[in-house]
Amino acid sequence: MTGKKPLGYGERLFLWVEGIFNHVFTSKYNPFYYLGAISIFLLFLLLVSGVYLLIFYRISAPYESVKYILEDQWYIGQIMRGIHRYASDGLVITAILHLLHVFFKDRYKHWRWLSWVSGIVVLIAVWVTGILGYWLVWDQRSQIIARLTTEFLDRLPVFGGLLSLSFIQEKLISGMFFFMILFIHIFIPVILSILLWIHVSRISKPIIFPPKAISIVTTIAFAVLSIIIVPTSLLPANVREVIPTIGIDWFYMFIYPLIN
Repeated sequence: MTGKKPLGYGERLFLWVEGIFNHVFTSKYNPFYYLGAISIFLLFLLLVSGVYLLIFYRISAPYESVKYILEDQWYIGQIMRGIHRYASDGLVITAILHLLHVFFKDRYKHWRWLSWVSGIVVLIAVWVTGILGYWLVWDQRSQIIARLTTEFLDRLPVFGGLLSLSFIQEKLISGMFFFMILFIHIFIPVILSILLWIHVSRISKPIIFPPKAISIVTTIAFAVLSIIIVPTSLLPANVREVIPTIGIDWFYMFIYPLIN
């Protein structure tokens, strides 16, 4: 009985929030009823915007190509990069809320266990590919993330303490390095499509996409946000300089202050 009390509190909290959203959006367009579907739609937005960014991205000049997309293509490039940036944060939020919603409503046991486990794996995969996406910008933030990540991996017996040496000399950071990161960044979403199929295969009558109105409003909201808060890069990465304190994206980089 005591084990179910926290679940009961969580379920009541979700029902309370759903009730408020029903008054605002009506039950037909309540986003809390479509958290999983909204997450899939955000993956679709990331795919579309990512393909656009990929067209102009150059592994030989990562920082300059991202700067070109943002500044020289302000009419569409800024919006596409902003959608890619903010939709990735939105995906983490909706995915976690969807996970908590399923957990508190006790819908993860018995025959639903496969959907539950595959959903957690999807969330981890999204987090990993989001981190690698920051590497591709190759500004000061990217440099700090890359250094801390490789130093952490060097502590594992698998890599033998050699990965972090790649960031000591600038000549070691070649186009092949960014090709590898870009390949993994693209390959993980391919795996995600398989995981999503597994995730929904055990659900009867799954809702794959949210109502059209929610999709349109979501897309417009991210586009407007991209114009109001431009997702600018920091100064270009330079392994010979000590990087000052910088801001981080807490949705993806929450672990790095702990590693540091």
